[in-house]
Amino acid sequence: MSNLRSGLKFRLVACALAALAVAVLGSFMPEFAMLQATNWALFGLLALSLTLVWGHAGIFSFGQGAFFGAGAYAYGIAAINFLPHTNETMSAVLVGALAGAVLATAVGYFMFYGKVGDVYVGIITLAMTLVLFTVMSSTADPKYRIGEAQIGGYNGMSGIPPLTWPTADGGEPLSAFHMFVFVVVLCAVVLAALYLILERPFGRVLAALRENELRT
Repeated sequence: MSNLRSGLKFRLVACALAALAVAVLGSFMPEFAMLQATNWALFGLLALSLTLVWGHAGIFSFGQGAFFGAGAYAYGIAAINFLPHTNETMSAVLVGALAGAVLATAVGYFMFYGKVGDVYVGIITLAMTLVLFTVMSSTADPKYRIGEAQIGGYNGMSGIPPLTWPTADGGEPLSAFHMFVFVVVLCAVVLAALYLILERPFGRVLAALRENELRT
């Protein structure tokens, strides 16, 4: 048990040091490279979700991109509508995270309480992803809008504001460096949270399900 705790402490400290080192490295990077690295870090969060679901729980899912996309669309819609009234878009980040979580919870509820397992989980999540892709790509007409946000169809949503911090003079968009640091710290926090979850009984249940679902 003491070895497990010391290993967990090492991982948590490593997350903090890695985030600090990457943030310092970012201050020496050109702006374009910094923006690219920010995108890579965001897609790293997507990879972390698949690592948890497939790598640790043994549940093969084709739906991670759909949950990721739902969060992205929710952020865009919320940010476009919130910014003129609140002078910030940080609350839109919470809306995006909540949207992805709600979609994942709904899909998970119907699959797992319906006793769907094995390859059928992959089939259902793939079907869900294709359905959402078809629906969202069919919204190019300007009438498909939520508030001031046009969905955009194949063209994608336009006019999405960057992360903006509320200030007295109407809000201040995060610079490329501050955006990079924000995303790197967020990735480190999520990774540390996953380490904590996997060391808890819930994490051991996931591993047991992966090895032998019926016996577990």
